[in-house]
Amino acid sequence: MPPAGSVVGEAAILAGTAHTESVRAVRDSAVARLDRETVSTLLERSVGFAGAMARVVAREFTSRTYGELDPGVRRGRTIAV
Repeated sequence: MPPAGSVVGEAAILAGTAHTESVRAVRDSAVARLDRETVSTLLERSVGFAGAMARVVAREFTSRTYGELDPGVRRGRTIAV
């Protein structure tokens, strides 16, 4: 289960692919749903939003690659930007 405040679906939006995850709130929650077009516009117009998205993707990549979520597993080896 993703921790509170998590971003879900960012990779699919950025990659232009279908979502592979779904979430369900277990208690009352405040949720923001952004479609692909809105995210694209925000990325073009807001340096702050683009930076925040880059940090989210980098943290997810790092946690999966270097095993912060699963210490015994190394998944990726190279990333190019």
